[in-house]
Amino acid sequence: MAERPRSGKPLNKNWCRCWQGVCITQEVFADVTTDGFGKLQGEIIEDINTTKSFAQHTLCTSCKTPNLLPCGTKNLCKGPMRSCASHVSPDLAYTPCKTNGFCGEFVMKLRDNHRFVSPVWKNTDASKWCTDAWEIAKCFMSPDGYADKANARETDLNGLISSIMNCTYFQKYFSDDLSKPENIAERKTLGHTRKANMSTLTAISFVVFISTQVLGAAIDRSVSFSTGLTSTQYMMDDDTVVYDQVFINDFNGYNPNTGIFTCPIPGVYIFHFHGYSTNKDTVMWLDLKHNDQQVVSVSGYNSHTVGSNTVMLKLRKQDRIQVKSREKIQFALFGLPTQVYSTFTGYLVHEDPNSHQMDSGSAGGIVG
Repeated sequence: MAERPRSGKPLNKNWCRCWQGVCITQEVFADVTTDGFGKLQGEIIEDINTTKSFAQHTLCTSCKTPNLLPCGTKNLCKGPMRSCASHVSPDLAYTPCKTNGFCGEFVMKLRDNHRFVSPVWKNTDASKWCTDAWEIAKCFMSPDGYADKANARETDLNGLISSIMNCTYFQKYFSDDLSKPENIAERKTLGHTRKANMSTLTAISFVVFISTQVLGAAIDRSVSFSTGLTSTQYMMDDDTVVYDQVFINDFNGYNPNTGIFTCPIPGVYIFHFHGYSTNKDTVMWLDLKHNDQQVVSVSGYNSHTVGSNTVMLKLRKQDRIQVKSREKIQFALFGLPTQVYSTFTGYLVHEDPNSHQMDSGSAGGIVG
């Protein structure tokens, strides 16, 4: 009887290296799909509101998926209604959206973005389309195994690949033509290898493919944001400056509702912030904070005070950066729609794959 391969042998080590490549790819695709479906959700909602000329920003969170699709719709039910599990009760019967047809328009947009005009409706809950972008992602995966997945991290690599391949919106993330049978997202290398070992040449080819194609030019992982203050904000005591004008927000790291930047990709970042106060006989004092720890500050006294500062920081994923007023200091930051003086800007200089090894909860430190 032939001896079974041991984990220490070169062929099995190559297999482990390639599996590590798959895990890295899955991590990247999780970031890409989270970003992509978030942006697609926002664009669909904005487009419907513009096309329908709604008087105010309109959303719908009441329609269930069966309400929007006639009995017999592919990937939802088999019909007729009396034997259909999807339309089994009156509250699930096919009924046009009562919010001025908002959800009906949403259905058409999802079909338009599906490469084969055939979204998978059984996976998704239409009442969450406006609040949870991953419910939209499920429309582009296979019918089985993904209905209970709450986000990209819970979804396996096949599901992530399917969502990218089936949703035409993701073509902008890739240099390859995703409509072709052979492309970056669907390249069959490790997933369909039946043997439990592989040669050094195969291993090297796979890792090189991952690093140069998937992690390199094929996917845009740039992170940047630039914001400004278009109305005067009164700072009372350790308040966060909420910059309401967003000029750019690639990767959606900055939240205009809270004024906080949350790091989506670990690495080295540069941050700039500027403040302008018109208060007389008062102190303007702003601190840039990293995970609630003060890093750098600006300060000035009396009317028409201007201050600015710049810092480079190493961040981990989910680290927070914000500009706050100093405790027990009260002043006003001036701003008008036509006069934007106070700004907050940041961008990724380069990724740092080892950032996750830093102590949890501590600031990353200033890069010299």
